[in-house]
Amino acid sequence: MYRSSTMSRRFGRALLLVGLFELALAGGFVLLSGTMPDARAGMLITAGILGATGLVLLVIGAIVLRRAAATDRISAMGVAGTGQIMGLRQTGVLINGQPQVEMDLLVTVMGRSPYRAKVKEIVPLIMLNRLQGTLPVRADPARPQAVIVQWDQPNVALSNPGTGSGPAFATSASASVPIR
Repeated sequence: MYRSSTMSRRFGRALLLVGLFELALAGGFVLLSGTMPDARAGMLITAGILGATGLVLLVIGAIVLRRAAATDRISAMGVAGTGQIMGLRQTGVLINGQPQVEMDLLVTVMGRSPYRAKVKEIVPLIMLNRLQGTLPVRADPARPQAVIVQWDQPNVALSNPGTGSGPAFATSASASVPIR
């Protein structure tokens, strides 16, 4: 199942693994520098560069994983609502061939008047067709601007945008059927 944090979790783990690998290489160069007195300076410089790069990657990986955990928390405990797409733009960022888009959403949640929020999301190519109409979202109750798209839920339509009244229903002569 794809969530807003899926790519971030994978990317964060990869950064941590590469950072640890770089630190291990740095340790190996430090050990080798003791056995090769003629190349000691070069080995220590290389170890320093690898070690610094490894530490930076570990810090960035930890930040990315922390943000993914915050996104998972909002997904699990955030206030359910809808986000009507008011604007959409490409950021030019691709991660594993998947584009990042910036969405300007009109967010409607119960107990609050509709408000605008900007959301940047990495959208799998197979889900690009979902970028129209109204998306299911969850908002952080403490920070309403922190909104995530619920990709595992179907798109919805509002019966009266901006009222917070929930999904629209198409009426036919025979029955009411939710629009999906």
